[in-house]
Amino acid sequence: MYTYKVNVEDMKSKHDAEIIREAFEAESETAVVTYKLAKKEVLIDSDFSVEEIYQIIEDAGYTPGDLELV
Repeated sequence: MYTYKVNVEDMKSKHDAEIIREAFEAESETAVVTYKLAKKEVLIDSDFSVEEIYQIIEDAGYTPGDLELV
């Protein structure tokens, strides 16, 4: 498993962050997703590819920004 940090500038509330978290958890039973709302960052611990991460965030209705392996 890898941990990725993604900036999501249009994540403006806890509700937004929870929608993103739930979108990842719906796709994987083993994904662990946390967020730092003040920094507009989502941390994803999973086996998803970069493309899958971007797609899940977009499908949830948000715009993924820079992605970093941490």
